[in-house]
Amino acid sequence: MPAVAARLFKQDSVAFNRHRLQIGWYDRFLAWGLDHKIIVVGLAIGMLAGAISLIPIVGTEFIPRSSENQVQIDLELAPGTPLDHTEAVIEGVETRIHEALGSRVRHQFSTANVTANRNFMLAGNQDQAHQATITLLLQSEGPDRLPPETAIRLLEPHLNDLPGSTATFRIRETSLQQTIGIEEAPIAIEIRGPDLTILESLGEQVRMALEQVPELHTIESSARRGHPEVNLRIDRVLAASFGLDLQQIGQRVKERLEGDVVSDFFSVGEDRDIRVAFPKVGMEELINLPIETSSGVKLRLRDVATLEEGIGPTTIQRHNQARIVTVSAYLNDEVTLSQAVARVNRLTEAVLLPAGYQFHVSGAEENRQASFGQLQFALILSIILVYMVMASLFESLVHPFTILLTLPLAGVGVVFAFFLAGVPFSVMALIGMVMLGGIAVNDSIVLVDYINRLRITGVGLREAVIRSTQDRLRPILMTSMTTILALLPLAIGLGEGARLRAPMALAVIGGLVTSTLLTLVVIPVVYELMEGLRKDRR
Repeated sequence: MPAVAARLFKQDSVAFNRHRLQIGWYDRFLAWGLDHKIIVVGLAIGMLAGAISLIPIVGTEFIPRSSENQVQIDLELAPGTPLDHTEAVIEGVETRIHEALGSRVRHQFSTANVTANRNFMLAGNQDQAHQATITLLLQSEGPDRLPPETAIRLLEPHLNDLPGSTATFRIRETSLQQTIGIEEAPIAIEIRGPDLTILESLGEQVRMALEQVPELHTIESSARRGHPEVNLRIDRVLAASFGLDLQQIGQRVKERLEGDVVSDFFSVGEDRDIRVAFPKVGMEELINLPIETSSGVKLRLRDVATLEEGIGPTTIQRHNQARIVTVSAYLNDEVTLSQAVARVNRLTEAVLLPAGYQFHVSGAEENRQASFGQLQFALILSIILVYMVMASLFESLVHPFTILLTLPLAGVGVVFAFFLAGVPFSVMALIGMVMLGGIAVNDSIVLVDYINRLRITGVGLREAVIRSTQDRLRPILMTSMTTILALLPLAIGLGEGARLRAPMALAVIGGLVTSTLLTLVVIPVVYELMEGLRKDRR
């Protein structure tokens, strides 16, 4: 580069001085700042305090909210609802969706969550015919463009009064968010304790409390309505006296309900089972099911077992062997994750917990806290490493500290940039701040190094500070402007999924703007102030 520059740029000192006169206003402003150091330092501290006060207003979130312009509608009817009735409800919902959104829905998919075999259900393989899912692909371009949040607000009045069923809405996240495992709700409150009945009651209390927060939607508890079931209770002692074991009885009941595979055939490119089954039976017929022992004794099922109708839980969640019920909620655009969590915590504090039960905030908030902690450690470590490198190169402990003052000044720009843009801090923003920790100090390094070089040649302190800022003003501005302009398209957020990337660029741009402008004033002032203190100590 030096050889190429010598060929391309041949400019005499007169021309250089002529261009430098165009920034004479900066010389006067810098001279004023050097004569009023306390005011300059006080203004810098005031800006830093103002930025800190804005952090709660800006708010935080885990990952910037971005979707694939899809809305998922989960329908739940009464447990035990037959599939035919569920399909009829789906058709009615589809009609209401068309009335509410019209041509703004690009594609629509509907599925009923039904298992392959509806006659015999083992534990963990329950019939879910009373549940259905409708996925809407919304228009993302043109006059019919419809954001998912708006679609949900338009659909809620049409689907909140469904007879005998409830509809919940959720926004389908992007593939990146699904890949890194943040599909869960932004807010999830785990209630932990030993008794499932008490957990379900507490979960309902928390759900009703969250309903009071207007910025939350799709509030639901994992303690769903139980599924109707028939429990087969076998008298083991009596069965053993007849030479029967649990497996024999269970196999006989299974054959009566499910039938048996007797052969298979090849069709449409795959093997299919041929199953011979009996007609469906009721409890009275099932309890009289004939059973033959290995010794040839013929019994009825009622001789060794009883049948009981009941309601069983659809799922039982555990964490570290403790039973839990989770209440989840999604956020509107009007509130950030940190602000919503603060409001939720105030509401849950009003819920009285019995001994042995506790609340735990999980979901995206838990991931945010963990990620923020790791990135904050990375940021502190990068600052320490930068200080160690500069201390060894400058052979001073004071000058690297002066240079690192650029970082708080850069932080001021980051906070103001996010405040003006109305964007909360996220993991992507912290990644940008870690990058900024290495970029923002470059201008200060160039400035302080040139001041030191001039002073070595015998130039006085004040003259060295002024000359260095005059000679290094253009390189500093050009370096910062090229970085800012290169990141500007990313910060504007062009294209699908741009909201995920924009905070990183916004953090770097905001930090560079203030660090560059304030570096040209604050760093020379602090440098002269520190040198004055060192001289007084001597």
